[in-house]
Amino acid sequence: MPSDLSTSLQYLKGVGPKLAETFAKRGLFTFEDALYYLPRTFEDRRQPTPIIRLVPGLKAVVRGKVVDSKWTGGRGRRQFEATLKDASGKPLTLHWFHTVPSLKDEFVLGREVTVYGEIHFFRGRLQMNHPDFAGGEVISPEFSGVLPVYTSPENLSQKVVRKVVRGAVESSMPLIQEPLPGAMLERLGLCDLKTALKMHHFPETVPDAPTLRRALDRLIFEEFFVFQLGLLLNRERRALAPVMQDSSGVNELVKSLPFALTGDQERAISEITRDLGLPLPMTRLLQGDVGSGKTVVSLAAAVMAARSGYQTALMVPTEVLAIQHFQKARELLKELFPVLLVHGAEKMVSEKVASGESKLVIGTHALFQEAVRFHRLGLVIVDEQHRFGVRQRRELIDKAAGVPHLLMMTATPIPRTLSLTLYGDLDLTIIREKPKARLPIRTRMIFERDRETLYGAIRKRIEAREQIYVVYPLVEESEKLDLKSAIGMFEELKKVFQGASVELVHGRMASEEKERVLDGFRRGAVSVLVATTVVEVGIDVPNATLMVIEHAERLGLSQLHQLRGRVGRGTKASECFLVSKVPTQRLRILVQSDDGFVIAEEDLKLRGAGEFLGTRQSGGTGFRLGDIVRDGRLLNTAHEEASRLLVEDPGLEKPEHKILKKMVETRWKEKQDFVTGG
Repeated sequence: MPSDLSTSLQYLKGVGPKLAETFAKRGLFTFEDALYYLPRTFEDRRQPTPIIRLVPGLKAVVRGKVVDSKWTGGRGRRQFEATLKDASGKPLTLHWFHTVPSLKDEFVLGREVTVYGEIHFFRGRLQMNHPDFAGGEVISPEFSGVLPVYTSPENLSQKVVRKVVRGAVESSMPLIQEPLPGAMLERLGLCDLKTALKMHHFPETVPDAPTLRRALDRLIFEEFFVFQLGLLLNRERRALAPVMQDSSGVNELVKSLPFALTGDQERAISEITRDLGLPLPMTRLLQGDVGSGKTVVSLAAAVMAARSGYQTALMVPTEVLAIQHFQKARELLKELFPVLLVHGAEKMVSEKVASGESKLVIGTHALFQEAVRFHRLGLVIVDEQHRFGVRQRRELIDKAAGVPHLLMMTATPIPRTLSLTLYGDLDLTIIREKPKARLPIRTRMIFERDRETLYGAIRKRIEAREQIYVVYPLVEESEKLDLKSAIGMFEELKKVFQGASVELVHGRMASEEKERVLDGFRRGAVSVLVATTVVEVGIDVPNATLMVIEHAERLGLSQLHQLRGRVGRGTKASECFLVSKVPTQRLRILVQSDDGFVIAEEDLKLRGAGEFLGTRQSGGTGFRLGDIVRDGRLLNTAHEEASRLLVEDPGLEKPEHKILKKMVETRWKEKQDFVTGG
């Protein structure tokens, strides 16, 4: 028996370092990992099937006497074959395609043998290839009964996998203590931990779907619940942040705006300024659809920080977006304080930051540079936060003397289940209401055969002195993907629209050249901007009225929605054309809805969490069993129950929560790389 559940599997009898390494590749390192390594299906080996009733293509248990056994094939291709007969008198051929010397001793003429495998019909006879088998009258439980079928690490046989997992689970059972409160299990209708594990690893009968689902729900709920507790407890342990109480500048900013705030914007500003006035560090996610007005809300927070004597750092993922924010902030804050854009570590820029002269500092990764030192950093704002790793956010936060307030923004609406998973310890502010002046964007699918129609629509916009985006997924031609590239089509479009100004922008261009092109587009000197997805965020040109997205089927719904949001920012009716070879259900969703939250939910369902988040988040959400799309209901319940329990017992100090607290601490430590990048 292991000393505790964290003991390495290599100490299980019959495993050792080499086999343990193979299991580790499937994420099975400890005895506890084996407990939660659930089978994908079950084999019912309780009742033998008479040979006369065997059906090709199905698996079956057969018991009979060996009536023949022999080696077949020549040198180097030796194979073994045996024949069984049961009371029905029908024969079943057993075949092994490689040499196993001991088989001759197992299949002795007249011996009673039990075999299990898939039935085939070959050359007019029933056959079973490489079956599991057991000889004699007494059949071991490792062979008979209802057996779990696991995903095999590195093609190990089920026999080996079963033996290791069964051994680990049996050894662990005496150490298992129920971590969840009994009253909670009863209220939620969940079974206890041992029952759930036995149902999967040692079923007495093949469990029906509802019974198995109930046992699985118990294990998934536990996983979500412990994770939510970790998030919430971690939040309570944070150090104190600066208290910002001078909100006078916020009122001045709002009065100076050339437009009226929406109700959602006013509520967001109220929630954020309230948080800034508290000693607990604000950690808030500001989530708003494209064009909902998040930037103004973030600037209001920066104004409050400045009036209270603190600096704000606004970090964005691209230079294009940094320049866009800088120009907008400089325009709106010109009567309040100067704004600084950090391109690199120029001495003059560094001095302005270090002296505290610059109250709002905007930049990309340049803000991480050691030469950029803040005088009194009190607020960190991260825009398009999903594009940054947590470690990058941490580097910027660490530039503060103490613990700064943190405001993260995203124009990619994150479904609630995903928010709870990644940001369960954050406060969430959602801006759903769009400014009344924003016009809806008409979206339609265009197919390759309709290219002349597409070019006609572009020509019509050019003649009306309006501007057009044409976006491509790739920069250059790819031999593997039949995609039109931005560079290749740029040359074609220049020929098609002779007389109009057609320019190209992509991420590999030098910063100066990129800015020259974008500035020309902003000023209206460029009619058609051919681009890669670099224009997904940060371009605000009211005169741009048509967005053309080539190979739209290659992009996620949320990214398509972001690109669509680059138009419709002025007073003219705008359109978005999704160019594709064939119509797809995904693109129809975009045609039917302009609600980013609806689109994000559909995107999550279609692509899954790992792809929705991108590879920056380790390819998934880090759970053994839970799936945040499939099990969203359980995740919501886990969040509610964790919040409720911490109201009753804030530090999990009560004796009845001792086991649960230890589990939270152990699992939360394992999750640190995923959640905090630590």
